[in-house]
Amino acid sequence: MVMATAQPAISTVPVQAAPTVQQATAATPPIYGIETNTGRIASRGVQNQASALGASWLRLNTVSWRGVQAEPDGPYDWSALANFERELAAANETGMIPIVIVDDYPRWATRYETSCSAITSDRFNDFAQFMTALVERYHQAPYNVRYWEMGNEVDIDPSLVAQDNFFGCWGDIEDTYYGGEHYGEMLKVVTPAIKQTDPNALVMIGGLLLDRPNTTISGRGKPERFLEGILEAGAADSFDIVAFHTYPWFRERRVDSDLTDYRWSLLGGGVIGKATFLRDIMARYGVDKPLFLNETALLGFIHEESFYQSQADHIVRMAIRAASIDIQAFCWYTLHNNGWFSGGLLDGSNQPRPAFIAYQQLIERTSGLGTPVRTNDYGDTVEAYRFTNRTVCLMCSGLAMRRHTPLNCHEQPLLLPLNVMASRWSWGQPPER
Repeated sequence: MVMATAQPAISTVPVQAAPTVQQATAATPPIYGIETNTGRIASRGVQNQASALGASWLRLNTVSWRGVQAEPDGPYDWSALANFERELAAANETGMIPIVIVDDYPRWATRYETSCSAITSDRFNDFAQFMTALVERYHQAPYNVRYWEMGNEVDIDPSLVAQDNFFGCWGDIEDTYYGGEHYGEMLKVVTPAIKQTDPNALVMIGGLLLDRPNTTISGRGKPERFLEGILEAGAADSFDIVAFHTYPWFRERRVDSDLTDYRWSLLGGGVIGKATFLRDIMARYGVDKPLFLNETALLGFIHEESFYQSQADHIVRMAIRAASIDIQAFCWYTLHNNGWFSGGLLDGSNQPRPAFIAYQQLIERTSGLGTPVRTNDYGDTVEAYRFTNRTVCLMCSGLAMRRHTPLNCHEQPLLLPLNVMASRWSWGQPPER
């Protein structure tokens, strides 16, 4: 897949919409987003790069109930959220919409002696009171928070992660629905309090890890049933958005790590497969909620150019696939260098890696063009999409023996060998086959 890092492989030709392609409705706001770790977006170097990137969403995991209310019935210490307030100021300055995760619970409210644990039922009202105060403080100017995420990767049992971990916490290996019903009961108490304080607030399920569609590992339970548990609890009216995550691993330069993820390949890969899985569950309960893919990256154990170039290919493919199936937010983890399997879009000096350049160009070229529509104009061996208003094609071959894969949308396609993938942007009418 070809994506230049300094001069992206983009060609411009006169715009001419293809009348045979179904026109899609415009998506508002654009789906493209990022996540930053505590305080990082408030640093000038990272904030400047966020402005240059042009993303719409900023996911933040800084709010700590434990930090604000150390003792039961104790006062709220808002000074504990000073970093959070600086992050919100940076979000407003760069024009990004904050998605705010609320977790890190006080131990006096949790089932186990850790801040990464389900809140006990008798403390749901305490949590609702905290959320009321939090929303009251931050939904208005100058903070303007509307999107509240109840935890992070909540479908993980706390026994599987470190004490006081920043993800996980609500899972229950021994439970039929892996703790989802208990989480749903919490939503039924807390969400009405949020909505009463701010009727425009939107509540999302804490991004589901959803590691696989059918867990067969002994002693791990069935985390894929967590959403089902929420719905079994009758909590369908107590959330607005289902968030989920996917993390494929780098294999080699010309392998699509999303489509070939062994856990999800039979359902179409991590992006499409997980979305299909979640929508199927909701459909069984007569529920239809928007999906956010609000944490993702291509991870790797190596730190060489082939990996970083693959990330550049990968971010474009995944974002376009997400947009094409009406996923309404796509957030890369993280913007800055985070030291976690080289997922950051920036290096340690806050300089762009290839994936940053690719993402930046994707945002610049496609924002405002509406939802991409998959087209089979080049046959089922080529993945291609068209946007409304102008035509933008993303094309990459599959893994069949020989594929016609256009490198340039207004010149003769090239015949590429096994496993070779290529992509090319084109403004205007693609070539005739």
